[in-house]
Amino acid sequence: MIHPSPHPSRFPSYPEDTNDTGVRQRTIFFQSVADIDARVRTQRASLDGALLTVANGSRFVLRDALRVLGSSKGHDVFGMTGRIMPLSELLTMGATLSSSTLQIGNVHYEVQLGYLVQPLG
Repeated sequence: MIHPSPHPSRFPSYPEDTNDTGVRQRTIFFQSVADIDARVRTQRASLDGALLTVANGSRFVLRDALRVLGSSKGHDVFGMTGRIMPLSELLTMGATLSSSTLQIGNVHYEVQLGYLVQPLG
């Protein structure tokens, strides 16, 4: 038989009235090279090295990355489909890259080149 504790808890058992959900908002997102190039060509943004400035004055830092679209032959042994990864991380893993494919071991993946985009405070 379980009896209630004679010592009350220091922590409330009801939800607090704060607006903080404890979930972090994702501030980094993926943008393809084609999308960034289109913005720069139409003068909706300017690119200076790894710094992207859009027309409203917002500034973003770009980091080379790719999105894995899927395995070109066979099964996705490494579970890479749908992942977005920085190029430096893939090269550290020993992956071989080209403009449209990624090879890890004997598995070839179709990829989309782009950037991880992070807003500057």
